Amino acid sequence: IRMELKLPGDLQMLLMSKPLMDQLERQTYENFTEGLQTQIDTSTPEEMRWLVMFPKANLNGFRVLRGHFGAVASSPGTVVSWIEGPLGLHLERALGTLLQNDPPFVLMTLRGRTYLRTQLIDPDPASLATVLDLFETAVAQAQRVAAQWGERGQEWPSTGATAWQSFDDTKPR
Repeated sequence: IRMELKLPGDLQMLLMSKPLMDQLERQTYENFTEGLQTQIDTSTPEEMRWLVMFPKANLNGFRVLRGHFGAVASSPGTVVSWIEGPLGLHLERALGTLLQNDPPFVLMTLRGRTYLRTQLIDPDPASLATVLDLFETAVAQAQRVAAQWGERGQEWPSTGATAWQSFDDTKPR
């Protein structure tokens, strides 16, 4: 599921199931140490790049969730704020149904959008309703995080290269 929200472009948060995170971290390490590769290029999936680029969020305050999920973000405090409250409660409830046995699950904000991806082997109406409810809650909480950050007068940390910011292409070379 994907929804355009016009969130700040640098509001980059990723929450994923722990087994998936562990698998992607292992795969990323193997891919880039086996051939002594020192760069991650655009052929690498976004989630794998984020695991290398962004710091992990401390989920110790979420006793139930920390054993099932991992999170990274351009600013780790934002993802913790996102999970606090309604989203965390929905995720805890989903652990007894939809997310039982830790299937692949990704919830992220990227380029102003919110995304939810999960594996549904037998997508029955109850599971689909749970996914939609979880997504709606994630959307509302992402909007809350964006608004709170803006109210503090803070700028989002930039993940762009600073070299491009000083490049002036209007002058002849």
